[in-house]
Amino acid sequence: MAFHDNFWVVTGTAAPTIALACVVQINRTYGILTHTAGEMARQKKNSKFRFLLAVIAVIINTLNLGIQAVVLMQSLNSLATQKNNTSVHQTVNIEFYSIIALVYTVVIVSWINYKSDNSKEVGNNTSGSANPAEEEDGV
Repeated sequence: MAFHDNFWVVTGTAAPTIALACVVQINRTYGILTHTAGEMARQKKNSKFRFLLAVIAVIINTLNLGIQAVVLMQSLNSLATQKNNTSVHQTVNIEFYSIIALVYTVVIVSWINYKSDNSKEVGNNTSGSANPAEEEDGV
């Protein structure tokens, strides 16, 4: 099989970019974990589920960060030795599924943020009204 230098340059560039996105997502998720832990202490509805999802997102992004480090190492090693040290197809699959995992965690963390924001606005309102002031006035 012929050496694909352009491919390894692209994967060597993509791996740190995906890794940076994972670091940003991990940082964002830690903020959510802190907030959700506070909700759990106040026994808020669904806070344990959101906490579990946030922990899963951190684990996925941490694993993805390690995978990107390996892909970068493989890319640099292939460029240095001028031969394909690993399968090109395997690397394409790894990068594809890494991006899918990153998108999955972005969606999950955004959903957790959305649910947390909604619970802050409505509070412990049990009347079904979106406006807590209406509940106080008896309207």
